[in-house]
Amino acid sequence: MMQPQPQQQQQEIVFYQDASPIMITSQRLVLGGQTYLNRNVSSVNLTQKAPAKGFFFTLVIIGFITVLVGLGMMVFIPNIGFLYFLPMLAGLTVALVGIGLINSATPIFALRLGLGGAEKEVLTSKDYNYLGAVANTINVALTYR
Repeated sequence: MMQPQPQQQQQEIVFYQDASPIMITSQRLVLGGQTYLNRNVSSVNLTQKAPAKGFFFTLVIIGFITVLVGLGMMVFIPNIGFLYFLPMLAGLTVALVGIGLINSATPIFALRLGLGGAEKEVLTSKDYNYLGAVANTINVALTYR
């Protein structure tokens, strides 16, 4: 009678590990505290999400309304001297700060994994190169499954 041979376990190779909860091995991925088995991952994608700018647009609108209030004071209350200048200056400052924040807003990048026919966003960062390196390392690890 023939006895079954024990199957050899494949050694788990660590491809990447850092201080944050990210570890990529030949058998599993630990991303953001969640563990995924490599055999369940079908794709790796990087996507770009637009930054939230709603608050910044609100600042611009409030600033322009305040400038209009100052202009209204200048037209309808002409004998207050230069007092109308204060809301105009404050409104212009708020509007310029809002415009500056809109222009300086950076996009957010997301790493998405294809898992069982659905995609799941597993990591986000403003650093595209970092997520690109993680995605490339995951692709290398997937070839070892």
